[in-house]
Amino acid sequence: MSVQVSMADTESASRLKESLQRTWYPFYARFGRPTKVQALASGPILAGRDVLLCSPSASGKTEAFLAPLVERHVRQDPAPVVTVVIVSPTRALVNDLARRITSPLSRMGLHLGRRTGDHKDTSSKRRFQVLVTTPESLDSMLVRQPSMLKGLGALVLDEIHVLDKTTRGDQLRILVERIRVMLQKRGTRLQTIVSSATLEDTRALALRYLQDPECIIVNDQREIDAEFCQTPTPFHLLKVLSSRLGGYARKILVFLQRRDEVEFIAGLATSSGLLGSRVYSHHGSLAKAERERVEGRFLKDPSAVCFATTTLELGIDIGDVDLVALVGPAGSVSSLIQRIGRGNRRRGECRLLACARTKSEELQLRHQVAMARQGKLYASHYAFTPSVLAQQAGSMLMQSRSGWIDSKVFVSRLPADIAAMYPAGRIDRMFEIMAEKGWLKRGGREKYMPGDNLIRAMEKGSIHSNIDSENTGLLEVVEESTGQKLGRIAGGPEAEISIGGKARHVLSVDDKVVVVQQTRDLAEPPRFSPRSSPLVSRPGARSFGKWLGVEEGSIPMIRLPEKGAVLFHFQGSLGGKALAGYLKAHAGWTITLADAYFIAIEDEIESRRPFLVTYQLLEDVLVKKAGSLKKMLSTGPFVNLVPGSWVEEFLVESVDCKSIASEWSDSRIEEVKDKDMYNTLSTLVQDKVNTLWRGKSGKT
Repeated sequence: MSVQVSMADTESASRLKESLQRTWYPFYARFGRPTKVQALASGPILAGRDVLLCSPSASGKTEAFLAPLVERHVRQDPAPVVTVVIVSPTRALVNDLARRITSPLSRMGLHLGRRTGDHKDTSSKRRFQVLVTTPESLDSMLVRQPSMLKGLGALVLDEIHVLDKTTRGDQLRILVERIRVMLQKRGTRLQTIVSSATLEDTRALALRYLQDPECIIVNDQREIDAEFCQTPTPFHLLKVLSSRLGGYARKILVFLQRRDEVEFIAGLATSSGLLGSRVYSHHGSLAKAERERVEGRFLKDPSAVCFATTTLELGIDIGDVDLVALVGPAGSVSSLIQRIGRGNRRRGECRLLACARTKSEELQLRHQVAMARQGKLYASHYAFTPSVLAQQAGSMLMQSRSGWIDSKVFVSRLPADIAAMYPAGRIDRMFEIMAEKGWLKRGGREKYMPGDNLIRAMEKGSIHSNIDSENTGLLEVVEESTGQKLGRIAGGPEAEISIGGKARHVLSVDDKVVVVQQTRDLAEPPRFSPRSSPLVSRPGARSFGKWLGVEEGSIPMIRLPEKGAVLFHFQGSLGGKALAGYLKAHAGWTITLADAYFIAIEDEIESRRPFLVTYQLLEDVLVKKAGSLKKMLSTGPFVNLVPGSWVEEFLVESVDCKSIASEWSDSRIEEVKDKDMYNTLSTLVQDKVNTLWRGKSGKT
């Protein structure tokens, strides 16, 4: 069942107050009347239903699920057991959520616990009824302290869009099923809630995590007041921001695509004084304490500018932001909505300053804003990541009281659709590989026990995580005068580096630590650990092509002086890579450049039907490119413990080979004669060839 809600469709506060007799005052009394999602969620949750909540940022989703869950599952005189667990994607979000819900729980005499890599309340004697954690820590708790979950009544998967369609999301799917099976043996049913501000194809997502779900979708997205401007250099960007700061915008949050860009622009703003003295930077390579310091100061500052990557895209409380600026397109429409939702929470509209360094970026930004206004997210295709099975096999085995596992037991604890894809016979092959590589040891009657590698992974805690490690070979940056850790870099620092938004003079470097002191000079950012760029989904790329005016069944072609021909496929990042490989291998074309929208070739091409692309041959190309595609798709650290054929199947499913082969073969290459269309398409190529400024000197 799915409930679509209009502005006029609400329940009265009196009805909600009556149904939440114990939790109304702690959770809602200070707000006056409930929001629509709060009014609609209460009934199904109190009835014990599995529920999906999709409602815009700042609409009160946390209260919408937590108040009725506490009302239903936590007794007034609570026993010292965990009854409600909330899973958040990151440690920062766990901390922020804990800060926000501690007060209403305390008013009821209830206690909140946290379990992350930084906080392990479950190892203390302190008792609590509500726990906030991450997927990795939930995995750890299920293995090391399963008794903590014996009284569990409800599990909430918050900000699910961050995890879904990733290795961590697939891990979470299996963890939910394992907990369900464990509680069923005790005669208890687990109630599960998923929550997010931006979801597409909600029914399919709900069925991945929930049983017989009810979907509550509130479509009250705020209006987007977008201003588009050209900022070809860092100085242009700072001048644009300076002209807005102090007027209608006292606090500005600026999103950039890369950490080195964040550091350079924040350092340039600090040294130039163009944005005043309150300038901050925030990204994942900063130390946890440094990020928390920035969050706290930006929250309290009445006027400031913060430059950030995706780390501030989600619901960490940074106060009321007057203006959100994007430098270049977001990774997806969903990401754009999340970012602009951070600002103007007290207004009926979101103010966006869309800063484009190139004409191509402006086109992509305008398309994303247009789709956001229509609520069209164009999410990527879902394919289950098989490497998670190896991680979960190790996790289940270390949880087992008997000390062994076999394929039938393992499959019995998988969600039904995953168990159908990987029956016991297939899992046996994975177990054989894990045994060959020292993760398992063979026992009698097809049973397996922990191998040395699994035991070591358990001791380190790495068995609980599907996140690819970025920490290898990184150097810790430490402030000389205070001993404060500022962040981690990938080595090779210059005499001065910019980190934490300030220039630092490098005093000494060894194989682990870089000691610095603050300076007023302008400095370049250090090298950070490499990260994959966000992938443009195939539906998103197809939408962009249509928005530009490309007709169905047409593959536009343009000729660029001294650069050959360019074919515009609009098949997304993965599809573009697959097509480029196919055309090189089977058409003999010389590919010079390929991305989510086009392929540039040296060869002379005429308007014609394209070379036939067959599904089987496209699959073969993907198999040969498996190494680079695995990195693009973040297949996780356990990918070498599953059969290679499983990984190939995953790649083919992720790329959606059948659709690409069908569309390409049914289309026609047509040289673009219209001048306006030629100019539009050529900008996509020229801007890709001419390197964008990447947070360096800003002289370009």
